[in-house]
Order: sequence, then C-alpha cells, then structure tokens
Amino acid sequence: MQDAMGFTPWELLPGYRCLSIDGNVLAKSDKRLKDLRDVKGAPLPGKLVARFDLQRQVFDRAYVLLDGHAQESTCCDRIVDDIQPNDVVIADRHYCIVPFLNKLAQSKSFFVIRQHGRLKGVLLGKRKRIGRSSTGVVYEQALKLSAAEDAMVVRRITVILDSPTRDGDEEIHVLTNLPATVSAKDVAEVYRHRWEEETAFNILQMTLTCEKSGVGHPKAATFLFCMSLLAFNLRQTIFAALFATHDESEVEAISHFHVSKNVSDKTEGMLIAITEDEWAELIPTTIKGLVAMLKKIARTIDLKEYRKSVRGPKKKKPHRSRNVASSHVSTAKLLGLT
Repeated sequence: MQDAMGFTPWELLPGYRCLSIDGNVLAKSDKRLKDLRDVKGAPLPGKLVARFDLQRQVFDRAYVLLDGHAQESTCCDRIVDDIQPNDVVIADRHYCIVPFLNKLAQSKSFFVIRQHGRLKGVLLGKRKRIGRSSTGVVYEQALKLSAAEDAMVVRRITVILDSPTRDGDEEIHVLTNLPATVSAKDVAEVYRHRWEEETAFNILQMTLTCEKSGVGHPKAATFLFCMSLLAFNLRQTIFAALFATHDESEVEAISHFHVSKNVSDKTEGMLIAITEDEWAELIPTTIKGLVAMLKKIARTIDLKEYRKSVRGPKKKKPHRSRNVASSHVSTAKLLGLT
C-alpha cells in the first residue's frame, strides 16, 4: 500500500534494510482466572518481541512468549530465520549474545548491537578517534568476540557522550559487522534510531489499548497486543496517504492521540449506519482503487484539527502556607462566597 501511494521509505543506510528488535513485557493482569485467584504474586500474561522496520515505520514481525518469565533471547533463532541477506538488525545489549551474532553473520545479514558488559572479547589494535557525532565523540577499534582462534572479529564503535544516558552511562559501545564502507559515525547514528521502536510502543500503550488489566489469559493478552500492532500499521498506511497529499511538516505535527480519538468516536456510528453490503460497494476491491480512495479522503482532511498540543514551560509551584488549625479549608470562604 505504501509503495502504491508513492511513499518513499527513508533510507537510513542506502542498500540496507534496517530492522529494530525490542521486547515488551505485558503489564500484570487482574486475577479473574480461577487459577490466579489464590495467587499472592502479580500475574504476568506474557511478553512479546517485535520487529520494527525503521524505514517504513511499521511492525512486520511479532514473536510471542506466553511465559511471562521467559527471556527475550529465546526468540533469537526465530529472528534469524526471518532475516534476509543485507538486513541490518539493530538491538540493545540484551541481544548481544555471541551465537546470535554468529548466526546473523552466517545468514549474510548485519547487526548493530550494543555491547553487553558480560561480553568482554579481545580488543585488537589501537582505538582510533573518528570525529564527532550528534551525541558525542566517536571512536573505532576492532574486537574479537572471544579468545578462540576462529572467533569473529567485529568493529567496536565507541561514543563518549556529551550527556549521560538516563541510566548514567557516559559512553556506549556498539558492535557491528557492517563493512568499512559504512562509517563509524553512520553506525552510531543508526543505533540511535532504535529508540523509534520504543516510541512506537509508547503510541500503542497511549492510543491503541494494547493491554487491558482484565485480560489475563496469555493467549488472549498477546493476541490483543498483536491486534494493536496491526492497528498501528493500518494507521501508518493512513499517514502514508497524508504524506502523499499534504506538506510533510504538517503531517509530522499530527497527534496520534487525536487521530485515535477521532476514529474511536466515529467508528461505532458508521458500523451502525452502514450495512455490510454498503461497505462492499464503498470499498474498492483493488489496491489501485483503494489508494485512489484514501488519497481522495486525505485531501479533504484539515490537519489543523489534529495537531499535537505543545505544552508551555512548566510553572514553578507557589509557596503554600500551612493551616495549623485545620487540615482542610472552605473553598467558599476563600472565594468570598460566604
């Protein structure tokens, strides 16, 4: 659909498809199931590892883990099975597992993964200063993944950060097997885009009801989350139609919350007013026809109605005098109504 609309994916690395991998632990559920009613601990309905196409901004794979205690790394073999040559897997340090890195390399794909503290490896040669990136000073050095003779040698990109991370780290190390034609600065910048998947997860939680505390069965809870991934992708198709018919800056200023609220408010009435047969007549049966319809609708939308609300500077809290005589006050007296 995106291609048919003339949507051109932004190439993070020309010639490569960049895929972010990250997991989401489903929040604890209510104890509605019979087996949970006498349990003291919080019931976890599972977790899910999702693959996010950074260039198309859609989720294209979901790996379900029904066991809430399972490690995300148990999905590594399934992730490798779905990878194609020239794909670039971008992930955080809990995916920095030597067998996983080796399998990605053997599949003729590439990785940009943050080095985990448990993976020491063997540093080779001297660290070279490459220059500055948008977040700090970039260095590069070769690293052998282990002391074994046949161990893979990768590039270790280090960024000395201008500002510490939220965890307090002042530098990060990223491992990659991308060829030298991809500069260390580009590798560092590509890794930064991993946060876009976390942003997408936040949109799921805030606007698409991806989790409900009343849904405690693992199969139902993970199915609900997968449906929200599908809804997110459908919304991205709508955004592609908007990009094709409106100025890019105007579309980027749209609030996902306002779009969700509009769809939620109008859908129920449309489902009541429009019959199944009428829907069949309204919706084109070909991709070309559907694209034409979406573009036609997109042209009529006033994007000003859906802009993000930009919060002003936070005001300092005023000093509040304590009422020693009582723990409460009369609002009517303060307003001069009595």
